[in-house]
Amino acid sequence: PNEEIAVLFLPELKTIAEIADHLTEVHSGVSSDLNRGLSITTQIRDYARMSEFKRGDEPVDIISLLKRYGDRYRQDFERIGITYTIEGPETAVVKADETHINSIFSNLILNARDALEEQKKEAGTITVRIEKIDKPGQKRLMVKVEDNGPGIPPEQISEIFEPFFSTKPTTGTGLGLGIAKRLVQLYDGTIDVESDEGSGTVFQVTLTEL
Repeated sequence: PNEEIAVLFLPELKTIAEIADHLTEVHSGVSSDLNRGLSITTQIRDYARMSEFKRGDEPVDIISLLKRYGDRYRQDFERIGITYTIEGPETAVVKADETHINSIFSNLILNARDALEEQKKEAGTITVRIEKIDKPGQKRLMVKVEDNGPGIPPEQISEIFEPFFSTKPTTGTGLGLGIAKRLVQLYDGTIDVESDEGSGTVFQVTLTEL
């Protein structure tokens, strides 16, 4: 009878569903760990090979690249509650390898995202401000990546670009900012950081405009 079938099988089906949900969570956790391991391995390899890197000579529009991050990381930003905005000119072109420029700014953007996620702050913001600076015989671009996250303790500022040093023990690899600095230096640029503990951090990158 249907009633007996329900009594016998429904508890078993419920158990199977619970096991399936648990396996889904385990798979998600394993996948996340594998992705993190791959990211660390890639960054270690890239850092070890940086002495072999050569300057690129193609025009790279930094504004276009920065706008793409809004789409690429949209799900993360929405999940964490981050507002991502860009302020500045319509175009800003440098002569470089797009992979290098992408590595510099993706590291800074993801660094800000991770800081806001660890803090679990509502109404987190990442603001990128671009300014053109004309100097005699040279045009410079100043790009500031600002967040309103937890900030960096003053005693850690001097170590922030050192390899394997991280202020984010659960998400940081300690290599991203070191890679970003060496790539900026490859193009005769500068990268600096200012931070107020408890109120946010600003990374400032200057590069030569094409």
